[in-house]
Amino acid sequence: MEVNSQTVFMTKIKVAILLISPGKAGVESVIGNILRYFESDKVELYLINSTEIAPYYTSLIPKERHLILGRYFNQPKNKYLRFILFHLKNKLKFNEIKLGKWSGKVTRFLDKHSIKIIHAHLVWDYWIASKIKETRPDIKYINTMHGTLSLDPADNYFPYFERKTVLRFLSNADAFTSACRYFINLLEIWKIPVRSYAIIGNGIDKSISEKVQPKSNHGEVKICFMGGGRPDQKGGDILLHALSILIETYKIQNFKLLVYGNTNTNPQEKELTQNFNLESFIEWRGFVEPPHHLKGMEESDIFVLPSRHEGVANTLMEAIGMEMAIIATNVGGTSEVIVDGLNGLLCYPDAKDLAAKLAQLISDPLLQQKISIENRLIKQNYYWETICKEYEKFYLSDFLK
Repeated sequence: MEVNSQTVFMTKIKVAILLISPGKAGVESVIGNILRYFESDKVELYLINSTEIAPYYTSLIPKERHLILGRYFNQPKNKYLRFILFHLKNKLKFNEIKLGKWSGKVTRFLDKHSIKIIHAHLVWDYWIASKIKETRPDIKYINTMHGTLSLDPADNYFPYFERKTVLRFLSNADAFTSACRYFINLLEIWKIPVRSYAIIGNGIDKSISEKVQPKSNHGEVKICFMGGGRPDQKGGDILLHALSILIETYKIQNFKLLVYGNTNTNPQEKELTQNFNLESFIEWRGFVEPPHHLKGMEESDIFVLPSRHEGVANTLMEAIGMEMAIIATNVGGTSEVIVDGLNGLLCYPDAKDLAAKLAQLISDPLLQQKISIENRLIKQNYYWETICKEYEKFYLSDFLK
């Protein structure tokens, strides 16, 4: 009997990543790396985003799989005009009208390409994905939690929509992903139905982590602090106070703090520097376009993350990839990545405790080396190639079919 062999073509699962964003930051870098490293013969990625962030991705995804919705964040430079415009938009519901129109545009794109899964990352994405889900239950809505969205009482972050509106968005999600269990716990506290979820870490660029060079600072310990984002969240004031304690109480002065980020948005840090007489101990490097900020890590001995609130910071993952000795506050999801005394030191978001950990690490080069070696061993678990395989597995899960 003759058997005809036929090639079987398997239909790929199609996933549309949705990202409405004013510009490149942590979340946007995560999406860029997913697009850069995702390889699958079973899943095909599409991208939907706003004009402001679209140029960052044009080389990472074919034009026919990329929908650019238009401009959303028209912000005047004058702060008073920004304030007036913000309140006018809220009163006239201008942004909701625009997002409503975009939800229709997104739906047509999904139908055109037979896409049944939409993956939202920021709160404006949640609005669109939730709106679509309410009228199209056949579309699966994945929500990635990148922030607290005002769900943590200790975090005063305003997520651009009222809490009750955000809770409605989240309640419509079919599944969640997060870099840490901390965000899933917040959902459960607010009684959001978590029907399915996956903890998928933020990744590390293998090519960058392979360029790690041994430190040689001739007795001066360099400390790296990435102060971008929200100043009240990142805890730069806690760090500066800790440095003054380090000098006054522990009599340690053989250090230099390298500060990255736009400090013009937080003049308090410059004022504290003068009040604590720290000018000679600090270099203000300013904003540096990624990945050039990694040069600061490369030349530093210690990476410090003094945040009051945090999920899993991209800079923390980069510090692991650069095999750095790490001190971080035990908040949010940080302790899910850093094991105290093993691949870093954890402290309270308190200047005295941070100063004690800085004194311990600065005074003990062997401890610095031990933490560095541990991060060298674990960083391969977070390479983007591995992380993208976890996303592929989640997209193919039975729950999303």
